[in-house]
This record gives sequence, structure tokens and C-alpha cells, in this order.
Amino acid sequence: PAPPPSSQTTDAGTLRILLVEDEDSIRRLAERVLQRAGHAVTAVDCAEAAMEALEDPQAPPPDLVITDVAMPGED
Repeated sequence: PAPPPSSQTTDAGTLRILLVEDEDSIRRLAERVLQRAGHAVTAVDCAEAAMEALEDPQAPPPDLVITDVAMPGED
């Protein structure tokens, strides 16, 4: 049997994902893979941009944040 629908999905059944990765090639690849899986992805290249995206009152909050473990200038 199929798993029950998650309460953390959007109306279209996709997750809103904030992807934070400073390496361009990895960020583009991960963004493409996640989008092809049907997710809505906001991809940013630094912690500052991620914080701005999270603090934007006009944007819906992400269901999931995927981030690089070590980012320049951030712990």
C-alpha cells in the first residue's frame, strides 16, 4: 500500500525546498534533481541569502532546508 500523504506537502504534492550550497556545480545538479522529482526549489549560494529567503514575509516558508555542512564564513 502507498504511504499516506504527508501533511508537509503543498497543494501540488511537492515540497518547498530551500537548497543552500556554495559550490555552483553541486547546487545546479541538486536543484535539477529535486525539480525533476517535482519539488519547488529555491537555490541560494550562501547563508546570508538563505536567511533572507527565510525572513521574506511574502514567501511561504520551506518545508525542508538542505544545506552544505561547511560554508565559507559560517559555522
